[in-house]
Amino acid sequence: MKERAGERGDGVSSDNNALECGNVLLASLEQLPPGEDLLAGFEGIEVATTPEALSEGARGNEVLLLWDFASQREFVNLGPKLRRAVRWIQLGSVGADLVLDRETIESDLVVTNCGNIWARDAAIAEYAIALLLLLAKRLADVLTDGKSGRWRPLASSAVRGKRLVVVGYGPIGRYVTELGTGLGLRVAAVNRSGNDRYHQTGVDVYPAESLLDIVADADYLILAAPETAMTRGIINTAVLGMMKSTGIVVNVARSSLIVEEDLIEALRNGQLSGAALDVVNGEPLPLGHPLWSVENLIISPHMSGDIEGWQKLQLDVFRSNMRRWLAGVPLENVVTKERGYVER
Repeated sequence: MKERAGERGDGVSSDNNALECGNVLLASLEQLPPGEDLLAGFEGIEVATTPEALSEGARGNEVLLLWDFASQREFVNLGPKLRRAVRWIQLGSVGADLVLDRETIESDLVVTNCGNIWARDAAIAEYAIALLLLLAKRLADVLTDGKSGRWRPLASSAVRGKRLVVVGYGPIGRYVTELGTGLGLRVAAVNRSGNDRYHQTGVDVYPAESLLDIVADADYLILAAPETAMTRGIINTAVLGMMKSTGIVVNVARSSLIVEEDLIEALRNGQLSGAALDVVNGEPLPLGHPLWSVENLIISPHMSGDIEGWQKLQLDVFRSNMRRWLAGVPLENVVTKERGYVER
Protein backbone atom coordinates (compact mmCIF):
# COMPACT_ATOMS: atom_id res chain seq x y z
CA MET A 1 0.00 0.00 0.00
CA LYS A 2 1.33 3.41 -0.88
CA GLU A 3 1.97 5.76 2.04
CA ARG A 4 0.61 9.27 2.03
CA ALA A 5 3.06 12.09 2.63
CA GLY A 6 3.71 12.54 6.35
CA GLU A 7 2.29 9.12 7.20
CA ARG A 8 4.02 5.85 8.02
CA GLY A 9 2.94 2.43 6.84
CA ASP A 10 1.00 1.83 10.05
CA GLY A 11 -1.19 4.89 9.39
CA VAL A 12 0.53 6.98 12.08
CA SER A 13 1.48 10.52 11.07
CA SER A 14 5.21 11.11 11.13
CA ASP A 15 5.35 14.82 10.34
CA ASN A 16 6.53 17.51 12.74
CA ASN A 17 3.31 19.51 12.84
CA ALA A 18 1.78 20.38 16.19
CA LEU A 19 -0.41 17.68 17.72
CA GLU A 20 -3.97 18.46 18.71
CA CYS A 21 -3.99 17.81 22.47
CA GLY A 22 -7.20 19.51 23.53
CA ASN A 23 -8.19 16.53 25.66
CA VAL A 24 -4.79 16.04 27.35
CA LEU A 25 -3.71 17.09 30.84
CA LEU A 26 -0.05 17.06 31.89
CA ALA A 27 0.30 16.87 35.66
CA SER A 28 3.54 17.58 37.53
CA LEU A 29 3.11 18.29 41.23
CA GLU A 30 6.70 18.12 42.55
CA GLN A 31 8.97 18.59 39.56
CA LEU A 32 8.92 21.64 37.35
CA PRO A 33 6.84 20.74 34.29
CA PRO A 34 8.41 20.95 30.81
CA GLY A 35 8.81 24.51 29.60
CA GLU A 36 6.82 26.22 26.88
CA ASP A 37 9.55 25.52 24.34
CA LEU A 38 9.22 21.75 24.84
CA LEU A 39 5.41 21.87 24.91
CA ALA A 40 5.12 24.04 21.81
CA GLY A 41 4.34 21.03 19.63
CA PHE A 42 1.37 19.96 21.77
CA GLU A 43 -1.52 22.20 20.77
CA GLY A 44 -4.04 22.83 23.57
CA ILE A 45 -2.39 20.70 26.26
CA GLU A 46 -3.33 21.68 29.82
CA VAL A 47 -0.81 21.71 32.66
CA ALA A 48 -1.66 20.99 36.30
CA THR A 49 0.80 21.74 39.10
CA THR A 50 -1.49 21.32 42.13
CA PRO A 51 -3.65 18.43 43.36
CA GLU A 52 -6.72 20.63 42.89
CA ALA A 53 -5.86 21.32 39.25
CA LEU A 54 -5.27 17.61 38.64
CA SER A 55 -8.59 16.75 40.23
CA GLU A 56 -10.42 19.34 38.14
CA GLY A 57 -8.58 18.43 34.94
CA ALA A 58 -9.26 14.72 35.29
CA ARG A 59 -12.98 15.40 35.00
CA GLY A 60 -12.81 16.57 31.41
CA ASN A 61 -9.70 15.03 29.84
CA GLU A 62 -9.42 11.51 28.48
CA VAL A 63 -5.61 11.47 28.40
CA LEU A 64 -3.39 12.17 31.42
CA LEU A 65 0.37 12.56 31.22
CA LEU A 66 1.47 11.97 34.82
CA TRP A 67 4.92 13.51 34.69
CA ASP A 68 6.21 12.83 38.21
CA PHE A 69 5.65 10.43 41.11
CA ALA A 70 3.57 12.93 43.08
CA SER A 71 1.02 13.22 40.27
CA GLN A 72 0.85 9.41 40.03
CA ARG A 73 0.15 9.11 43.75
CA GLU A 74 -2.46 11.86 43.57
CA PHE A 75 -4.23 10.18 40.65
CA VAL A 76 -4.92 7.13 42.83
CA ASN A 77 -6.50 9.43 45.43
CA LEU A 78 -9.00 10.89 42.95
CA GLY A 79 -11.60 8.17 43.34
CA PRO A 80 -13.78 6.49 40.68
CA LYS A 81 -16.01 9.46 39.80
CA LEU A 82 -13.13 11.77 38.96
CA ARG A 83 -11.31 9.08 37.02
CA ARG A 84 -14.30 8.14 34.90
CA ALA A 85 -13.43 10.34 31.89
CA VAL A 86 -9.81 9.17 31.70
CA ARG A 87 -9.13 6.50 29.09
CA TRP A 88 -5.34 6.52 28.86
CA ILE A 89 -2.53 7.36 31.29
CA GLN A 90 0.98 8.00 30.00
CA LEU A 91 3.50 7.80 32.82
CA GLY A 92 6.67 9.85 32.98
CA SER A 93 8.43 6.89 34.58
CA VAL A 94 9.30 3.29 33.86
CA GLY A 95 7.70 1.93 37.01
CA ALA A 96 3.91 1.80 37.03
CA ASP A 97 3.31 0.56 40.57
CA LEU A 98 2.05 3.88 41.98
CA VAL A 99 -1.06 3.94 39.76
CA LEU A 100 -1.84 0.23 39.75
CA ASP A 101 -4.42 0.04 42.49
CA ARG A 102 -7.25 -2.47 42.24
CA GLU A 103 -9.54 0.00 40.50
CA THR A 104 -6.99 0.72 37.75
CA ILE A 105 -6.16 -2.94 37.25
CA GLU A 106 -9.80 -3.97 36.89
CA SER A 107 -10.76 -1.04 34.62
CA ASP A 108 -10.40 -0.54 30.88
CA LEU A 109 -7.93 2.25 31.49
CA VAL A 110 -4.81 1.93 29.33
CA VAL A 111 -1.51 2.58 31.12
CA THR A 112 1.71 3.18 29.20
CA ASN A 113 5.13 3.86 30.67
CA CYS A 114 8.18 5.81 29.61
CA GLY A 115 10.43 2.79 29.26
CA ASN A 116 12.51 1.62 26.34
CA ILE A 117 14.32 4.94 25.98
CA TRP A 118 17.61 3.29 25.13
CA ALA A 119 19.77 6.29 26.06
CA ARG A 120 18.24 6.51 29.53
CA ASP A 121 18.14 2.75 30.11
CA ALA A 122 21.82 2.55 29.22
CA ALA A 123 22.60 5.51 31.48
CA ILE A 124 20.85 3.86 34.44
CA ALA A 125 22.92 0.73 33.85
CA GLU A 126 26.10 2.84 33.68
CA TYR A 127 25.11 4.50 36.94
CA ALA A 128 24.60 1.14 38.63
CA ILE A 129 28.02 -0.09 37.54
CA ALA A 130 29.56 3.23 38.60
CA LEU A 131 28.12 2.82 42.10
CA LEU A 132 29.43 -0.73 42.25
CA LEU A 133 32.94 0.43 41.25
CA LEU A 134 32.76 3.37 43.64
CA LEU A 135 32.38 0.90 46.50
CA ALA A 136 34.66 -1.86 45.21
CA LYS A 137 37.49 0.62 44.56
CA ARG A 138 36.83 2.51 47.82
CA LEU A 139 36.56 5.78 45.93
CA ALA A 140 34.12 7.24 48.45
CA ASP A 141 36.84 6.87 51.10
CA VAL A 142 39.39 8.46 48.76
CA LEU A 143 37.09 11.45 48.20
CA THR A 144 36.51 11.85 51.94
CA ASP A 145 40.25 11.66 52.64
CA GLY A 146 40.94 14.21 49.94
CA LYS A 147 38.54 16.73 51.50
CA SER A 148 40.47 16.51 54.78
CA GLY A 149 43.93 16.48 53.19
CA ARG A 150 44.59 12.92 54.30
CA TRP A 151 47.04 10.79 52.29
CA ARG A 152 45.99 7.16 52.87
CA PRO A 153 46.61 4.46 50.24
CA LEU A 154 43.79 1.90 50.42
CA ALA A 155 43.57 -1.69 49.25
CA SER A 156 40.58 -2.21 46.94
CA SER A 157 38.88 -5.09 45.18
CA ALA A 158 39.60 -6.32 41.66
CA VAL A 159 36.24 -6.96 40.01
CA ARG A 160 37.36 -9.10 37.08
CA GLY A 161 36.31 -12.70 37.60
CA LYS A 162 33.86 -11.82 40.40
CA ARG A 163 30.22 -12.92 40.30
CA LEU A 164 27.56 -10.33 39.48
CA VAL A 165 23.88 -11.19 39.94
CA VAL A 166 21.36 -8.86 38.28
CA VAL A 167 17.76 -9.04 39.48
CA GLY A 168 15.58 -7.97 36.55
CA TYR A 169 16.30 -8.81 32.93
CA GLY A 170 14.41 -6.09 31.12
CA PRO A 171 16.11 -3.37 29.04
CA ILE A 172 18.00 -1.87 32.00
CA GLY A 173 19.00 -5.26 33.37
CA ARG A 174 20.33 -6.32 29.97
CA TYR A 175 22.46 -3.18 29.71
CA VAL A 176 23.82 -3.95 33.19
CA THR A 177 24.72 -7.52 32.18
CA GLU A 178 26.36 -6.23 29.00
CA LEU A 179 28.54 -3.83 30.97
CA GLY A 180 29.26 -6.52 33.54
CA THR A 181 30.52 -9.03 31.01
CA GLY A 182 32.60 -6.25 29.46
CA LEU A 183 34.36 -5.83 32.81
CA GLY A 184 35.12 -9.53 32.94
CA LEU A 185 32.51 -10.34 35.59
CA ARG A 186 30.79 -13.70 35.70
CA VAL A 187 27.19 -12.61 35.20
CA ALA A 188 23.87 -14.17 36.18
CA ALA A 189 20.46 -12.59 35.58
CA VAL A 190 17.26 -13.34 37.46
CA ASN A 191 13.79 -12.85 36.01
CA ARG A 192 10.31 -14.10 36.80
CA SER A 193 10.42 -17.31 34.75
CA GLY A 194 14.09 -17.98 34.07
CA ASN A 195 13.32 -17.78 30.36
CA ASP A 196 16.34 -16.62 28.36
CA ARG A 197 14.99 -14.93 25.23
CA TYR A 198 18.02 -12.79 24.55
CA HIS A 199 20.92 -15.27 24.69
CA GLN A 200 23.53 -12.75 25.76
CA THR A 201 27.01 -14.23 25.67
CA GLY A 202 28.33 -14.93 29.15
CA VAL A 203 25.00 -14.45 30.95
CA ASP A 204 23.24 -17.26 32.81
CA VAL A 205 19.52 -16.70 33.41
CA TYR A 206 17.63 -18.12 36.40
CA PRO A 207 14.05 -17.92 37.74
CA ALA A 208 13.31 -15.74 40.76
CA GLU A 209 12.65 -18.81 42.89
CA SER A 210 16.37 -19.67 42.60
CA LEU A 211 17.56 -16.35 44.04
CA LEU A 212 18.59 -17.71 47.44
CA ASP A 213 20.84 -20.30 45.86
CA ILE A 214 22.35 -17.90 43.35
CA VAL A 215 23.27 -15.11 45.77
CA ALA A 216 25.39 -17.50 47.81
CA ASP A 217 28.00 -17.19 45.05
CA ALA A 218 27.42 -13.47 44.44
CA ASP A 219 30.05 -10.84 45.03
CA TYR A 220 27.80 -8.10 43.67
CA LEU A 221 24.02 -7.78 43.47
CA ILE A 222 22.38 -5.13 41.27
CA LEU A 223 18.61 -4.60 41.32
CA ALA A 224 16.96 -3.53 38.05
CA ALA A 225 13.49 -5.08 38.35
CA PRO A 226 10.05 -3.41 38.47
CA GLU A 227 7.96 -3.40 41.62
CA THR A 228 5.46 -6.25 41.52
CA ALA A 229 3.89 -8.53 44.10
CA MET A 230 6.76 -10.94 43.44
CA THR A 231 9.63 -8.45 43.76
CA ARG A 232 8.34 -6.42 46.71
CA GLY A 233 10.67 -7.16 49.65
CA ILE A 234 12.64 -9.70 47.60
CA ILE A 235 15.93 -8.56 49.18
CA ASN A 236 15.55 -9.33 52.86
CA THR A 237 17.41 -10.91 55.77
CA ALA A 238 17.25 -14.36 54.17
CA VAL A 239 18.86 -13.18 50.91
CA LEU A 240 21.37 -10.82 52.52
CA GLY A 241 22.37 -13.53 54.97
CA MET A 242 23.30 -15.83 52.08
CA MET A 243 25.69 -13.31 50.51
CA LYS A 244 29.40 -13.12 51.18
CA SER A 245 30.54 -10.67 53.85
CA THR A 246 32.49 -8.92 51.08
CA GLY A 247 29.32 -8.50 49.00
CA ILE A 248 27.95 -5.25 47.59
CA VAL A 249 24.29 -4.44 46.84
CA VAL A 250 23.20 -1.70 44.40
CA ASN A 251 19.58 -0.65 43.84
CA VAL A 252 18.59 1.49 40.82
CA ALA A 253 15.11 -0.03 40.59
CA ARG A 254 12.41 0.50 43.21
CA SER A 255 12.97 1.06 46.93
CA SER A 256 10.33 -1.54 47.80
CA LEU A 257 12.54 -4.35 46.48
CA ILE A 258 14.71 -4.06 49.59
CA VAL A 259 13.57 -4.36 53.18
CA GLU A 260 15.54 -1.34 54.36
CA GLU A 261 15.67 -2.40 58.01
CA ASP A 262 17.24 -5.71 56.96
CA LEU A 263 19.82 -3.92 54.81
CA ILE A 264 20.75 -1.56 57.67
CA GLU A 265 21.22 -4.51 60.01
CA ALA A 266 23.32 -6.43 57.47
CA LEU A 267 25.65 -3.47 56.93
CA ARG A 268 26.00 -2.68 60.62
CA ASN A 269 26.68 -6.32 61.49
CA GLY A 270 29.31 -6.74 58.79
CA GLN A 271 27.24 -9.18 56.74
CA LEU A 272 27.87 -6.96 53.71
CA SER A 273 30.82 -4.84 52.63
CA GLY A 274 28.71 -2.02 51.20
CA ALA A 275 25.56 -0.89 49.44
CA ALA A 276 24.38 1.94 47.20
CA LEU A 277 20.78 3.11 46.89
CA ASP A 278 19.49 5.44 44.20
CA VAL A 279 15.96 4.84 45.49
CA VAL A 280 14.69 4.92 49.08
CA ASN A 281 11.36 4.74 50.85
CA GLY A 282 9.86 8.17 51.44
CA GLU A 283 11.74 10.36 48.99
CA PRO A 284 13.24 12.80 49.66
CA LEU A 285 14.89 10.98 52.55
CA PRO A 286 14.44 13.15 55.66
CA LEU A 287 17.26 14.33 57.89
CA GLY A 288 17.79 11.97 60.79
CA HIS A 289 16.67 8.88 58.90
CA PRO A 290 18.71 5.81 59.98
CA LEU A 291 19.99 5.25 56.43
CA TRP A 292 22.04 8.46 56.55
CA SER A 293 24.18 7.18 59.42
CA VAL A 294 25.04 3.73 58.04
CA GLU A 295 28.71 3.14 57.26
CA ASN A 296 29.58 1.99 53.72
CA LEU A 297 26.18 3.04 52.38
CA ILE A 298 25.96 5.47 49.47
CA ILE A 299 22.66 7.27 48.90
CA SER A 300 21.92 9.23 45.74
CA PRO A 301 18.72 11.24 45.10
CA HIS A 302 16.97 9.03 42.51
CA MET A 303 19.01 10.50 39.67
CA SER A 304 20.34 7.51 37.75
CA GLY A 305 18.04 8.23 34.80
CA ASP A 306 18.25 12.02 34.88
CA ILE A 307 20.49 12.42 31.88
CA GLU A 308 20.83 15.65 29.92
CA GLY A 309 17.77 16.15 27.74
CA TRP A 310 15.61 13.66 29.65
CA GLN A 311 12.50 15.86 29.46
CA LYS A 312 12.62 15.91 25.66
CA LEU A 313 13.18 12.15 25.55
CA GLN A 314 10.08 11.57 27.68
CA LEU A 315 8.00 13.94 25.60
CA ASP A 316 9.16 12.18 22.43
CA VAL A 317 7.75 8.92 23.85
CA PHE A 318 4.45 10.66 24.56
CA ARG A 319 4.44 12.35 21.15
CA SER A 320 4.85 8.99 19.40
CA ASN A 321 2.06 7.43 21.43
CA MET A 322 -0.21 10.45 21.00
CA ARG A 323 0.11 10.13 17.23
CA ARG A 324 -0.89 6.49 17.56
CA TRP A 325 -3.82 7.43 19.80
CA LEU A 326 -5.11 9.96 17.28
CA ALA A 327 -4.68 7.45 14.45
CA GLY A 328 -6.58 4.77 16.39
CA VAL A 329 -3.74 2.23 16.32
CA PRO A 330 -2.35 0.27 19.32
CA LEU A 331 -0.12 2.19 21.70
CA GLU A 332 3.48 1.29 22.55
CA ASN A 333 4.87 0.60 26.04
CA VAL A 334 1.52 -0.71 27.28
CA VAL A 335 1.78 -1.99 30.85
CA THR A 336 0.34 -5.42 31.57
CA LYS A 337 -1.52 -4.18 34.62
CA GLU A 338 -1.84 -7.54 36.37
CA ARG A 339 1.95 -8.00 36.26
CA GLY A 340 2.95 -4.37 36.71
CA TYR A 341 5.34 -3.98 33.79
CA VAL A 342 5.62 -3.94 30.00
CA GLU A 343 6.15 -7.42 28.61
CA ARG A 344 8.83 -7.30 25.94
